Amino acid sequence: MRQPKVLMTGFEPFGKFKINPTQVLMERFRKGRPGIQLTKLVLPVTSGAFKAMQQRTGGRHFDIVLHFGLAVKTKAIRLETRAWNMMNFYIPDNRGRKIKNKAIAPSGPEYLYSNLPIDALVKALKRAGERTIVSDSAGGFVCNLLLYRSLERSMRDPARDITGFIHVPLQEVLSLERLVGAVNIILDVCSKEFEARNEP
Repeated sequence: MRQPKVLMTGFEPFGKFKINPTQVLMERFRKGRPGIQLTKLVLPVTSGAFKAMQQRTGGRHFDIVLHFGLAVKTKAIRLETRAWNMMNFYIPDNRGRKIKNKAIAPSGPEYLYSNLPIDALVKALKRAGERTIVSDSAGGFVCNLLLYRSLERSMRDPARDITGFIHVPLQEVLSLERLVGAVNIILDVCSKEFEARNEP
């Protein structure tokens, strides 16, 4: 069984927040499950985030795509189950664009659904003592936009590939050490799920 190619992304700071824990995570994350081929990126908080990701990866295919973003009001690790086909920015992005009520893909479905192994992730994270919730809304900002575009791309083989988005709290709620531990758990669960989906 070949080892999965994994892409993890975080975001730069935005709005009034000078530190984005997902940027710090991408810069300092050094572990991961042995054998995986891991690529990490910090993306701009703009409507061009997906395009930037594609450019920086050369459009390469990844078996597992895990996006991480900051949800400033959450107190738990939030596993997103779907992306909404709508841009409805509550603040301007980092280029000053405040897009309201505009479809991401005018001819696309209203929602696209993540295929993260949600139940296994919830069990593993809660077993480790991390508060975890399942969410059916990734919002209307850049996080949701990135997830929708990534799910569009992964639809060519949703039975085998894994694509999802995880929102995390501010660092004062979830320390970097705990966040790194949680991400290692997420990587382990998703890698095992990928192997199970790709058994001969």
